[in-house]
Amino acid sequence: MKKKPAAIAAIPARGGSKRIPRKNLYPVNGRPMLAWVIETAIAAEVFDDIVVSSEDDEILETAVSFGVNAHKRPLHLADDRTHVGPVVEDYLKSLSSQPDSVCLLYATALLLKPEQLKQACALLKSDTVSSVLAIAEFESPIQRAYELGEDGSIRMADPTFFNWRSQDLPPRYRDAGCFSWWKLHRTQEQRSVGLVVPRQSAVDIDSPDDLFIASALHRAISFSDHQLDVNNKCSKNSG
Repeated sequence: MKKKPAAIAAIPARGGSKRIPRKNLYPVNGRPMLAWVIETAIAAEVFDDIVVSSEDDEILETAVSFGVNAHKRPLHLADDRTHVGPVVEDYLKSLSSQPDSVCLLYATALLLKPEQLKQACALLKSDTVSSVLAIAEFESPIQRAYELGEDGSIRMADPTFFNWRSQDLPPRYRDAGCFSWWKLHRTQEQRSVGLVVPRQSAVDIDSPDDLFIASALHRAISFSDHQLDVNNKCSKNSG
């Protein structure tokens, strides 16, 4: 008898991105962006199943080649107006048994680390937690935001904070654009919690500028990790 999956990762990856054509397969550091996300999910070792949902055959073939399952979604769930919620629901309906939890993992979460998924999994094991969202602190205090008029004039969105020092303002957080993970059945006592990830893990890739920044960070982090690994090996050998 097949064991019911406790946790699955669903990676929506449609092929029709307009602002960045073929975004999910964009080559980064010698591999498609999607491949890095798949490998992060596998390396976390917290999922019983990992699936990529797409209407695009090349994306589905890429998913299978990197060791995960593929789910072909209907075309009416593949336009740029479709929210990811119905995409995940479509996949869940195809299953013979429902998992305990689903992690919506974005195909562009290029900078996410396996450790962050492990941390989210640990949080979700609490009886008082229903869902975990990856969040990141705003780069600058959002309380001091400005509004820009049609004539180019500026004014503070909330003048109350005009004389406040940045260091005195409480931090505010945004969706990191990495993942959200939730239990399919929740109780009234359970709550949603945030997992704060570093800003370098939270580049939401919506524009060519975002892609440039994320790719550069990925190269820098990969080089840094490689150098750390080499240094550790050299240190052990010298000992």
